Amino acid sequence: EEISTNNGEDGKPIWMSYGGMVYDVTKFIHNHPGGSERILLAAGSAIEPYWHLYRQHFATDLPMRIMEDMIIGTLAEEDQAVIDEQMSHQEFIAYHLVLPEAPLPYPTKRISRVIS
Repeated sequence: EEISTNNGEDGKPIWMSYGGMVYDVTKFIHNHPGGSERILLAAGSAIEPYWHLYRQHFATDLPMRIMEDMIIGTLAEEDQAVIDEQMSHQEFIAYHLVLPEAPLPYPTKRISRVIS
């Protein structure tokens, strides 16, 4: 819940998670090579589905090097396990990105905690 509430709305910072780490990307939004609109799609959530859709993030280590300075915490292991499980279902990626407010086709839980 802490990550999802930090989505840039009402002047709040913009947090995202990836690979078990939590990032404050607020200052990077306007420097994102794909444009601020694209990165804001993932505001307050895990970026794994987006990176698997936009595969250029895996072409070099540059995205991870840029993100190193943005780490603000560690995602609870059980919450990362939920993300990993969701990512193991290929339909999750397309379904979540196309219809983010629609109910998922299988049970899931919302990521809720950050461990600093």
